[in-house]
Amino acid sequence: MKAGRLKAIASLVILIATALVGLPATAGIFDDGNDRLLLTDLREKPVSVLTGEERAILRAADRYGNIGICTASGGNASLIRINARDAIITSLHMIQDPQTGAFRCS
Repeated sequence: MKAGRLKAIASLVILIATALVGLPATAGIFDDGNDRLLLTDLREKPVSVLTGEERAILRAADRYGNIGICTASGGNASLIRINARDAIITSLHMIQDPQTGAFRCS
């Protein structure tokens, strides 16, 4: 994988990790190593003039973000749809204590 492509992917991951799950990001930057794109600028454009890449950036930003779990801990998550139901994907350590294996909450 080219260094520029890897940097673009890393930048996108950082960007989407700061958005709220399921809600549009109110601030953020996508940087592909060449041009920096403000999400607010992309959201203000008419949908008809967005490029395929810009549409993909906005879709991803709306599906990734930060969640709070149980006792005020939180972390990154992805909003997905399985069998017509919303679900999230997050790291196991968010919901299970790595030392004891016990779930943090139910």
